[in-house]
Amino acid sequence: MPQVMGAPLSTFASKQRLRAAQAIYVLFFSR
Repeated sequence: MPQVMGAPLSTFASKQRLRAAQAIYVLFFSR
């Protein structure tokens, strides 16, 4: 992953990934 903005970009990407993972888990376990 290219570190253009440094830490902020990394934190944002990790937060987005965590949120996406949580949404996927909720969707899968809700069925």
